[in-house]
Amino acid sequence: MVYGEATGMVQQGQEVDGLITEWHRVFTLGGLVASLPWLINPLIHHPLLKRFLMPSKRQDWGSGHIMLSHEKLFKRRLQKPSLARQGNIFDKFLKTKDPNGDRLGLQAAEYECFVFTVGAQDTTAAFMSAFVDHILRNPDVKSRLLEEVDHFNRVGKISFPVPSYEETMKMPYFMACCQETLRLSPSVSMVLPRYVSQGGMYMGTIWVPNHTEISANPFVLHRDKHIFGQDADIFNPDRWLGDANQVRTMEKYFFAFGYGSRKCIGRHLAVFEAQKFFVQASQSSRLILTLRLTIRSVQFFRDFDVQYRSREQPCRVENWGINVYFEQYVQLKRR
Repeated sequence: MVYGEATGMVQQGQEVDGLITEWHRVFTLGGLVASLPWLINPLIHHPLLKRFLMPSKRQDWGSGHIMLSHEKLFKRRLQKPSLARQGNIFDKFLKTKDPNGDRLGLQAAEYECFVFTVGAQDTTAAFMSAFVDHILRNPDVKSRLLEEVDHFNRVGKISFPVPSYEETMKMPYFMACCQETLRLSPSVSMVLPRYVSQGGMYMGTIWVPNHTEISANPFVLHRDKHIFGQDADIFNPDRWLGDANQVRTMEKYFFAFGYGSRKCIGRHLAVFEAQKFFVQASQSSRLILTLRLTIRSVQFFRDFDVQYRSREQPCRVENWGINVYFEQYVQLKRR
């Protein structure tokens, strides 16, 4: 989507250019920086340590390796102008103008594309892995989801082979499952501290002076029983299909993508990818195939009947600032 061609992981069935490995190296430090900036920032800016801890193309590991890989993608795109016909994000940035009417230019477009290239990969994967996990752990939910997908497919309300984003938005139970996954298993399950602006502010009836550090954790907030109900600790998509006033209250405190001016800029792209994949894969399958699910997409439950290979050990999840799913082995049967 960014430069008009894939990195090749799906085609090759394996990691390419060490990108997943290097991303996992980044997570540990990234989580510490986000959670404990008062402790970590002085270290990464120390004259002797910053050359080892700050991202740089001089380092072919961690963030440096990812920056080098992105630079390769950028240069390869410049060598293939024919890719512009595919309407990718890079070419849209080249056509973008600033308030003065000037175009961004190559360097600015490259920087913007870097955010899209690296910013949503593992957070989107965390959402998709969590969605599969919750659906497979709840047979009744899975049954209702497949009934809805089959109904929409049967009456011609979802396109084949690839459903449109707009079509997935009209599937109430599927959308409730997506919302409930993001509520119970937000991809970023940690605090992201912010400083109160000049002049201070009220939080309810409590006055908070300016430059006070405040934060909220979506994992904790989304389990508030006063907001999400007494069953807030369990996976229940029906909560999003109930009383309209209650749904509006839950949406008000929904924090999976952050809030306000700092809300995730890639949230629409992430939801777009995930919804299209899951619906299509629900639609179609007798060929049995076992694979490792780490990054896959809405077509999922249309095309395949999905089961965990082992009910006793379905998967392992670690919170590195971003939830990372390991050993999520499933069996796929063509529907």
